[in-house]
Amino acid sequence: MYLKIFLSIILILSSSLAQAQTFEGKQTVNKLISPEINSPTGTLTLGGTGGENETSDYESVANSILKSTTTGVIGVDHNYDLHVGGRFGEGIRTLPAAGTDHATYFWSDDITNNSDYGKHWHDQTDYNIAVGSGDLKLDPAGGEVIITDGSKLQVNSLGDDKNIQISHDDTDGAITTSSGDLVITPNGGAVNVVGAINSATLTVTSSADNTDVSGVNTMWVTTTGGAVVLGGLTGGVDGQVLYVVRKDTTNDLTLENAEGAGDQDFIMHQSADEVIDAGGAVLMCDGSDWYDISHARHV
Repeated sequence: MYLKIFLSIILILSSSLAQAQTFEGKQTVNKLISPEINSPTGTLTLGGTGGENETSDYESVANSILKSTTTGVIGVDHNYDLHVGGRFGEGIRTLPAAGTDHATYFWSDDITNNSDYGKHWHDQTDYNIAVGSGDLKLDPAGGEVIITDGSKLQVNSLGDDKNIQISHDDTDGAITTSSGDLVITPNGGAVNVVGAINSATLTVTSSADNTDVSGVNTMWVTTTGGAVVLGGLTGGVDGQVLYVVRKDTTNDLTLENAEGAGDQDFIMHQSADEVIDAGGAVLMCDGSDWYDISHARHV
């Protein structure tokens, strides 16, 4: 009888060793314990009373996955890119080579396109989002895309050497370009502005033949220090409108007709020098000269 008991114990121990193996201090579960784990419909449940961590260790810190219920974090730590939904080896899908700064790829289910992905990575200076094909679309449920903390929205030129920025400094909103003009081309043919248009101004106190009016729409002229004679301007562009306004009645303000001494002449409506004794004049530039359009007819 004792021999039967001893043989039963040996049989039980042998069965246990066949079901569980110990390797380098880690316990690995043999499929003989639960064959349904490898079944397509099988479920492996790890239970506990809270605070448990499940760690899948691939024998290298560079290739490990940590799922932690204590911190609420799923961490993936590896030395290569992470691909979601790639289906590599199907269709024409091939695994792209890993870059220097490792990225996360999100792939479409179209295995006939090897560039249907969105890519996220940090290049040790900036965070980047790239799209292999198609556009980058943002669809916030709240209806707004918000950039916080005074950051600027910047769009670079094709050569990445010029840009346009949209920003707000807690006082004013601004649209600025690093170079070139700001061109607005509405599909409806009109630019509608709700509110006053406040354009750049310039104050002139002395005579000159080449007063620079680049980017200016209003030129204030002060004659309290003496008469001011203007023989022409510079910096005007085709279609630019300039309001010349005399701010006081002391001494004279004279606009010289076709003086020829400056880069851009005044072409006055009476083809002669004009003394602005009060008010001012409205001028339009064609890129070469400035035309007096203050009067509908000669007076």
